[in-house]
Amino acid sequence: MSQLLEGQIECADLAIVNKTDLVSEETVKSIAEDVRGFNPTAAIGFTVGNQPIDPAVWAPILE
Repeated sequence: MSQLLEGQIECADLAIVNKTDLVSEETVKSIAEDVRGFNPTAAIGFTVGNQPIDPAVWAPILE
């Protein structure tokens, strides 16, 4: 990962992982673990392509 991307993840309150329908469940889990490695407190939302984001994804940062 580039330093810019790493820095963005480290400072994020919320990370959205999109298009999870295009990869295996193992890949999604691996991505989540990577995000947690850079930022253990960020909320992580998972979405699929061409679908609106579930409002529950935004709830952690709107509270």
